[in-house]
Amino acid sequence: MTTNHPAHGPVSLDRLHQISEILSKAAAQSDGGNLGYAMADAVKVIDGAIASFGTEPVAWLHSDNGIGIPAITRSRNVADSWFSKGWNIKPLYTTPPASVVPDAISTRQAIAKMENHEPCDSINVAYKYGWNACRAAMLQAGNSPVSPDGWIPVSERMPERDVDVQVYCADKKEQMVGYMERNETEGWFRFASLPNGGGVYCKPTHWMSLPAAPQQAKSQHKKK
Repeated sequence: MTTNHPAHGPVSLDRLHQISEILSKAAAQSDGGNLGYAMADAVKVIDGAIASFGTEPVAWLHSDNGIGIPAITRSRNVADSWFSKGWNIKPLYTTPPASVVPDAISTRQAIAKMENHEPCDSINVAYKYGWNACRAAMLQAGNSPVSPDGWIPVSERMPERDVDVQVYCADKKEQMVGYMERNETEGWFRFASLPNGGGVYCKPTHWMSLPAAPQQAKSQHKKK
């Protein structure tokens, strides 16, 4: 038995478009009633999941430059050049609006949802699959790297000392990763080290926490 059918793989954006098109046609060809309304509702949920995939990153982060200093750029061209070098690039996103993710449902719940108690073994299984596939896709879209708290003015609150954060320095018009040294009292952040042991500093206007590292990267770090 072959297992290369799309139903056996992850729910990609293309697959969501296919499911939406299939259900839309089926709803249009139905004679109305509970089944037609249920399929129309499923299409709405799928379209919401498709929209969530459309979020564009606002910046890109990498630390593969050979000197151990993470860098951030808002330029798509610069990010593409990093990708072409095979560097490990992490896209950064603004916090998207919170989406309501429905709970998974069973076949029995699918039947009740359609309020159709006539024999419909193939239809209820299809409805269950469509519902749970939409839920999985919405959860997957929510796992993209997200800046947890947004930009915080340094005048309101400072980060913990000796902890890497993302900062914006107006004088350099750049975002970068830096930290405030333990004995710093004037708001300067160190973002690079010189061969002689000195540092390169900037005085940011805003900062935010770094996005969490991917789970795989955390596991590899622990093994080292």
